[in-house]
Amino acid sequence: GTGGEDRGGGQCCGSGGSVGASLSEPSYHPAYTPGYPRWQPMPWEAVRVGDIVRVLNHGAIPADLLLLGAAPEIGSAWVNTKPLDGESDTKLRLAVPPVASFLASSSSPQDLARRLGSLSGNLRAEVPNDKVNDFVGLLQLAPSGPLGFAGARVTVGPENMLLRGCVLRSTDAVFGLVVSAGDDCKINYTAGGGRRRGPAERSGHVAQSLNLDIAGVALLLAVACVAGAAGAA
Repeated sequence: GTGGEDRGGGQCCGSGGSVGASLSEPSYHPAYTPGYPRWQPMPWEAVRVGDIVRVLNHGAIPADLLLLGAAPEIGSAWVNTKPLDGESDTKLRLAVPPVASFLASSSSPQDLARRLGSLSGNLRAEVPNDKVNDFVGLLQLAPSGPLGFAGARVTVGPENMLLRGCVLRSTDAVFGLVVSAGDDCKINYTAGGGRRRGPAERSGHVAQSLNLDIAGVALLLAVACVAGAAGAA
């Protein structure tokens, strides 16, 4: 069993040159029909839990995402997970079935963005950890509204997740709900469950070890010199 925390709501946004749409207060592109959210560029560091992001083919996944849909195959996507597990082959990931079905009937890219912006519900997920091949979560969709989900409860697992650091392959685009962002992503955890130390911390530790080694060598040389001088006398 794992601990859990509620994750959901918020905004949709883009990442790394990709784009997204606002869930709470949609902004509109002049070329769009009013009522359709528009996609907006967003840097990785601005991505937050609850955002919905779009990542394009060959793009790196900016956060740990729950796959909601993809293109051209709305229900599946392919990713390269080498940065996480060292394996070079691509792996299949599956979108959450009721959401993928809802998105599959969209009539245009603008309608798809509107549908993503209209999603409502919450995700109860495991606490952040280092298990890149494991995930446990429960998605509770809105019990009312025009989406017709009727309060569906969907169990989600590792096959539904796109983890930060993976690279999208053979898939035009994916749309995902941010489950963990920044330091909470699985790639930032060690096998022992703690967060990986940053480059500055690692460099400081190495420098300290080198200083101790150099001091030890100098001490040994001093002792050898004294011993040699005493022996010559």
